[in-house]
Amino acid sequence: MNTLHRPNFLAFCVIVLLLAAQSCRTTDSTRIPCPDKTLLLSTLLGDDGTTFLLYNNGKVYRDNGGDCQFIEQYFEENFLEKNYVQRNGQTFIKADSTTFPTKNSFSDSFQTYTAFPSLFIASPRDTAKFWTTCTLQSPSAPTVEDYVRLRQCIFAGTCDFRDNRIDIVQDPLQTSSQTQSNNVLRFRSVAPSLGMVTAKSSIESTIMFFRKGDDLWFEGRFYLPQSTATRLPYSLVDMENTWFNQSPGPRLVLIDDGKLAFENKFGLKIMTKQPTTTAVSMPLGRWVRIKLHIRFDDTASGLFELWQDGTQIINARGVTLPTVNSVQTNLEIGITATSAQTELFVDDIRVSDKPL
Repeated sequence: MNTLHRPNFLAFCVIVLLLAAQSCRTTDSTRIPCPDKTLLLSTLLGDDGTTFLLYNNGKVYRDNGGDCQFIEQYFEENFLEKNYVQRNGQTFIKADSTTFPTKNSFSDSFQTYTAFPSLFIASPRDTAKFWTTCTLQSPSAPTVEDYVRLRQCIFAGTCDFRDNRIDIVQDPLQTSSQTQSNNVLRFRSVAPSLGMVTAKSSIESTIMFFRKGDDLWFEGRFYLPQSTATRLPYSLVDMENTWFNQSPGPRLVLIDDGKLAFENKFGLKIMTKQPTTTAVSMPLGRWVRIKLHIRFDDTASGLFELWQDGTQIINARGVTLPTVNSVQTNLEIGITATSAQTELFVDDIRVSDKPL
């Protein structure tokens, strides 16, 4: 699936996103004897009851009851060994002739940046930074190729944002009595046009490395304006696997008029909601502190925990990884999916593999 090579480190941000959007589906109608079941990684059940067999080389077959039909290459065989190296207990990403350390712990108050491109890693020397890319998917940049080109020229300073924007701005609730300005990120998105699945205005890190049994803690402040001119975005925080087709992982979404929930962006897309009797919506017009904890597991031993302004609103077990060998490499925040025009402010992001 992944045959691209990184020509330079700056292109790493672009290639990671391209890999996530590539279609690996190369269905072959030829029926063959099913491969050796001792090499089977997992059995997947489709919406219509069809059984799919995923093998440890990343190939997926439809089980036709005695023979098999190749469906897709879900991940590249030996993707971990090809893209990572371990040294002294630390995991590094292979990039050109050098390596870059993965990072599972980071905080950002967005106070030190002078311009939007300065948020992002631009060279192997930028080990203090966390963010690697952004996505501005909109009617003026609807395809991967379109928004990659737009991002490249924004980073290069040769063009400006189009209909979707991400800006470093002053806190919308800043008062004149406050002597120190508080910088925050403002995400704006228009609605997707006909034929688009979603619109996006988000930033992303592609340097995390969480495996089965690992714990990810995340905290941030989110502000949704109380305005009739915009509607709520669908998702605010996404965890993804760069190396698997369609970048599977759990994400934090808003459902039922603004109630926070977890959705698995893989398989049957299981939704983990707040208990009905205690469910609360995310308030508008003020800052809301959101904290989440995910224990990654491909079985029911996975864990979802969520707090809103210090009150726990979800505590549930369930599948949080699509397969036993999956890794969560990406963290995306902002308007990570929307079906309508919307606006969101974000501040004080923290990521950790230890409790926050």
